[in-house]
Amino acid sequence: MGVQVFRGRTLKEAQRAAFQRLGADAVVITTRSVRRDGLSGLFGGSDVEVAAMVAANDPPRAAPSVARFAPSVYGTDSSSRARPSDIGALRAELKNDMRALKTLIAKVEDSSPVARELTGIRELIESMGAPAAQRGDRAATRIRNLGVEGPAAATLARALRDKGTEGSAVEAMRDALSQLLKATEWPVESQRAVVGLIGPTGAGKTTTAAKLAARVRMDGRSVTLVCCDTFRVGAVEQLARYAQLMQAEFATARTSEELYKVIETSRTDVVVVDTSGRSPAPDGVETALCPTSGSRRSIPRARHVLLCTPASVRAADAARVAKRYRVLSPTSLAVTKFDETDAPAGLVHATWASRLPISVVCFGQRVPEDIAPATGGALLDYLVPKRDGKAATA
Repeated sequence: MGVQVFRGRTLKEAQRAAFQRLGADAVVITTRSVRRDGLSGLFGGSDVEVAAMVAANDPPRAAPSVARFAPSVYGTDSSSRARPSDIGALRAELKNDMRALKTLIAKVEDSSPVARELTGIRELIESMGAPAAQRGDRAATRIRNLGVEGPAAATLARALRDKGTEGSAVEAMRDALSQLLKATEWPVESQRAVVGLIGPTGAGKTTTAAKLAARVRMDGRSVTLVCCDTFRVGAVEQLARYAQLMQAEFATARTSEELYKVIETSRTDVVVVDTSGRSPAPDGVETALCPTSGSRRSIPRARHVLLCTPASVRAADAARVAKRYRVLSPTSLAVTKFDETDAPAGLVHATWASRLPISVVCFGQRVPEDIAPATGGALLDYLVPKRDGKAATA
């Protein structure tokens, strides 16, 4: 009797099958792990496969170096394929989970961390079961081409599905994006304002601070530039040089008390604060930008705290940044570095992760030219230009 192949969920189960079939004289020659197909690749696993044969009574021969497995082993096991009834049951289970999550979220305050976490879980479940997110779906293909990913992509797919076939594909995509992207006021228009730039290292905070300060000076108003980044080599000198060129006031702050004192005592129309890229600490200098809390004194100016993110930021990175700087209570987004990407999906990722509107867009290194107030039309044009080539005015 030749070599035969047996399979089980564990090695012991596969060996038991071999001994039951071949008897106590069976000898296991080789073992290996074989992947088992699951439902759409989600619930697969692996089996253990053994090759065995009955030991002969004549003198033993050298065992073959490679076991010859049956050709049928490499075919698809029809029993492991998902049946339509199984898929339907899974979708029904997912819908029940989504309904339960929605009920739980409704009982929790919308702004609480628990509500945000539950919303993220619900969106993940919906994206797993949403037919519009399948690879063959044209809407999903257009979303991938934009570079949008994560829960925001699932939301866009649902919006496009609800839109149906009305209008052109470009108009449908712009309409769907307009539900996610919101613009808000130009921060340096406020009288007696403080504008704080927060965000990770390399997000363009210093250049954005200089551009905003220069715009204030171009309007004929006075401005103070404040540098809190006393850790990065050359950061203070760089911002001080900008202040000198635009004839603006300049100050540094190493503690929250120092920063608050600068904001409180400054006589200029606007105070622009450039922070470091370090994560906020309970005693960090940036905490002076927070709204009044407990015994903390309120800022005696119109408060604008801009979270800076590059236009190319990925969904996972945007979520991490939004979570890290949420403690500083940012009021809007400054999306930077449009000139460094052809797929500014970070517009969507940052807005989705932070739930903040966009107030500022930056598209180059020139000070003060390469900055503009955010408008709904301009944000859409960055992602999906109109077919007639007429872009919305910034």
